[in-house]
Amino acid sequence: MSTIRASLNWLWKSCLVWVLEGHQLKIGPIDGLLFVTMTLTLRGKSRTIDQLVLDTGASHSVISMDAVDDIGIYGEIDDEIVVMHGIGGVERSIRKKIDSVEFGTFKVSEVNLDFANFDAHFGINGLLGADLLTAGRFVIDLDAMELYQK
Repeated sequence: MSTIRASLNWLWKSCLVWVLEGHQLKIGPIDGLLFVTMTLTLRGKSRTIDQLVLDTGASHSVISMDAVDDIGIYGEIDDEIVVMHGIGGVERSIRKKIDSVEFGTFKVSEVNLDFANFDAHFGINGLLGADLLTAGRFVIDLDAMELYQK
């Protein structure tokens, strides 16, 4: 394992994610990345997902399949296959309609969310992208390291 990868692996494992303070969410920064946590529900089963990268450059939020397999989120024959383009190349994910997604005081029901396989070496469980950030009209305050709704 390279020194860089080993260092990143240590950083991911040692980070703290955000905490709700009033109506602001504290953002947990690690090595220049901002981390948040969210809870999603499908078919009456809920799972809180931590170590999500706050990624305003991602058009859609995407969650690691490994982070949600215990509540029965897996690929099914009628799922939409989505092609994602990013700095790492082309990846594929599945899109599922989720009963609800919530983080902080924000909750949205009947939302489409993408699920994909993530490289386990980095410990990232997904990306919170512009789709949910704009739906909630969130403001990112980098001075205070907080995320809040407008």
